[in-house]
Amino acid sequence: MTTPLERRLQTARDRFIAEVVHAIECAIIDAIEEAFASALARRPRLAMSSRLSKPVHRAPPPPPAETPSAQATRDRVLASIRDAPGSDIGQLSQLLAMPASTVRRHLRQLAATDAIRIEGTPDPRFGGQRLQTFFPRDPGSVVAASSASPAEASA
Repeated sequence: MTTPLERRLQTARDRFIAEVVHAIECAIIDAIEEAFASALARRPRLAMSSRLSKPVHRAPPPPPAETPSAQATRDRVLASIRDAPGSDIGQLSQLLAMPASTVRRHLRQLAATDAIRIEGTPDPRFGGQRLQTFFPRDPGSVVAASSASPAEASA
C-alpha cells in the first residue's frame, strides 16, 4: 500500500516525464521544419524572363562522359545477372561487394539500353510486396548488342 506522499511523488514524476517528452517532441518538430525551410531556400528556382514574365527553361546539363571503369563495372553487373538470373538488388550488391546504390545506378543504365529486363515478384518476407528481380536479355538481341562496341558484340 502506498502512502499519500508516495502517490503524490509518482504523480509528479509522471507529469515531469510527460512534460519532458512533450518538450522533446516540440524541439524535433521545430528542427524538422527549420531543415525543410533551409532546404527550400537553397533550392534553385526557375529563372524568370523580365520581358515575358514566363519561366525560362534551361537545358539540362549534359550527362557525364562514360568512363572505362564505369563500363567495366556495368559489364560485371551484367555478367552477375547472367550467372544468377532472377537476382534482386540486395543479392547482386552482396555478390559484387558493391553498395546497393551503385548496383542500382548500373541496373538503371542496363535497363535503359534494354540489356536486362526487370520483373516484379511477390516477396513473402514483406507481405507479398513486389520485389524487383533482374534477368538478362537475349545476348544476340539488336538492342543489347548496340550498347557494346562491335568488337565486344562479336566476342
